[in-house]
Amino acid sequence: MTLSAFPPEARRSVALRVLGMLSSDDLPEIALCLLELPGSPSAAALAGEGPRERAELFDAALAELGLELPSRLEAARYLRLQVAREAARGDVRPRAAAELIRDIYQEVELDLPRGERVGSSLNVGEVIGLYYSFDGVESASEFAQLEGELLEALKTIAGEEG
Repeated sequence: MTLSAFPPEARRSVALRVLGMLSSDDLPEIALCLLELPGSPSAAALAGEGPRERAELFDAALAELGLELPSRLEAARYLRLQVAREAARGDVRPRAAAELIRDIYQEVELDLPRGERVGSSLNVGEVIGLYYSFDGVESASEFAQLEGELLEALKTIAGEEG
C-alpha cells in the first residue's frame, strides 16, 4: 500500500507512525483526517481513548477503511522528501531538517541495502555528513557557510520526484 491512499494531511503522521516516531497520543489527529473517508466507526472513537486502546482502534480504523500502513522504507523516503521540501521552502531551518532526516535514516538503516557510504542508499549521505560538520563550529561565518551547503543538499533532495 502506498501513502497516496491516505488523505494528504495524514500522510506525514502515518509515515512517522510506521517508523515508530509518533506517539499514540498523536493518533487521534490522524483519525480526524481518516474521518474524511466514509466507513470507520473506530476512527471516530479514537479521540476519547487511552494510549493502548488508541493503537488498537487505529489499526481497526485502517482495516475498516481498507487501508494498510506503508512499508518502513516507503515511509522513510516520503518523510525524507517532505522534510527536504520544507527546508527548501524556508519552513524549517536546514540544520533542524538535517537532524530529522538523520533520525529517519537511523530508524531504517538496517532495512536498507548496503551502500558505499552512510546514507547513500537513501540518498542522505551528504545531508548527514553536513549535519555532523556543525559539531565544534565556532565562527559565525563557518556556520553560515555550512548552513548554505546543507540547504543546497536539501534542495537537491527536494527536487526529486515523490
